[in-house]
Amino acid sequence: MVQSWLRYFIEKFVTYIMLSDLDGNQNGIEKWRISALRIMIITGFISYSGIALHSSISAAEINLYYIIPLTLAFYIGAALQLWFSSKYYIACAYSMLVTIVAASVSINLVAQSPLLALFGPVFIFSLPLGAFILLGPRVGFICMAINILPFAALLTGFQFSQYFPPHPPFEYANLYVMSLIFIFFNICAPLGIARSSLAARRLNKELVDKNQSLQTQNDFYRALFVETNVAKFVIDQNDVIIEINLAAKKVAALRSTTTSQQGVYI
Repeated sequence: MVQSWLRYFIEKFVTYIMLSDLDGNQNGIEKWRISALRIMIITGFISYSGIALHSSISAAEINLYYIIPLTLAFYIGAALQLWFSSKYYIACAYSMLVTIVAASVSINLVAQSPLLALFGPVFIFSLPLGAFILLGPRVGFICMAINILPFAALLTGFQFSQYFPPHPPFEYANLYVMSLIFIFFNICAPLGIARSSLAARRLNKELVDKNQSLQTQNDFYRALFVETNVAKFVIDQNDVIIEINLAAKKVAALRSTTTSQQGVYI
């Protein structure tokens, strides 16, 4: 009973994350892009759950209650991105990029250590990576240009926290920030890239198979029509000869230029 339920759950999960590339488009969007988005969100959703719970408890202990709704907002946003990922893919993909920016700003804002705050701009460097996977090269190149701003923030040591009253530091702030960056760059992003790579390999194999099929048909055509010693004609619905093979030209004593330009009526 447990095995059947487990098998059923796995099948449903695999279907949901769209690991199959059959019927390659859904609502005008490549299925592999929707699949990559869902995989990145789900892995992040699960992987960050421990950090989210522990940081919320730690924040409540030092009266930083605004951390709790901030954390909930990220999770609600991720849930909405999953829910609407197929119907409103473009909006969800852009909101994923906004989530990366928001996470980067949050790190820079909440971290009291100047060194730790700089990991906020570092995390936003992942923006072009997500853009190339989810939205294509144009948005990716735009995000590369946008990353000039966090690069400047790194050079100047900019911190949002300097504009707000100081608060007690998180005891495990290092762990939270490093885990956030590690999980995204080592789990979420690589799995999204792996999904896009899988789709590319499947597409390449499909093109190779089609080319081989066309080559086989071409070889069959040459053997059956072009290179045969039997005179053969191709006639359209108006009884006009539109193509003849070499043997037929010899029999009819016709030149190829006459046949191709004028046609022969029978």
